[in-house]
Amino acid sequence: MATLSEDEVQVVVQLVERCLTHERTTWAQVMRHARLLTPGTVVRSRTTRPAMSRTYAYQHALASGLLYAEGVAHHRGFAHERMGWCVDADTGVVVEPTFLEPGAAYFGVVLRPEFMLRAVEAHRYDDGEDGFRGVYHMFCMEPDPAVDMVHDLGRDIPASVRDWALSADLQPRPGSAGLPAWLWEELRRQDSEKTATGQRRDDGGQSSEP
Repeated sequence: MATLSEDEVQVVVQLVERCLTHERTTWAQVMRHARLLTPGTVVRSRTTRPAMSRTYAYQHALASGLLYAEGVAHHRGFAHERMGWCVDADTGVVVEPTFLEPGAAYFGVVLRPEFMLRAVEAHRYDDGEDGFRGVYHMFCMEPDPAVDMVHDLGRDIPASVRDWALSADLQPRPGSAGLPAWLWEELRRQDSEKTATGQRRDDGGQSSEP
């Protein structure tokens, strides 16, 4: 398993912290299936609001033959949640539809065009107006991982991190308690052979970022 950059560590941690709150139900599927994707090119001549990234991303993806992805993106020192972006299906490289420069890290689920067409149409208003606000948004239809997701692009993260994020005790708000030291070590581990051993650690040793 390739070493994660510090920006990649931060987007994974952002999602882990969300899964430790009442938002776990919303983010659980992303946590289970998200991949780290490689920053690439941009398509806009001016920056748009991050809140509109999902709309711009799906529209650009469907119009240009790219894939749509949704999750957490790291840009200019901040990890933005509920972001949408495009992905080249051949290379797995991100095509950024919102900012003027590529983000530093992307961690999200890549979805097939057939699902996106169904999702967009399912959330169109009676007057024909586009009502799509994101896949992992309230009341949106949930994708079937076996059929609607692309799993062979990008890079994985340690399974132990995913498992802990989805099973640890819930917290009142994101970051209200430090993450266990072993989780930071697992994400920042330099030795890929050690990662492959799948060493188990207990959930003790809570700490903030070292």
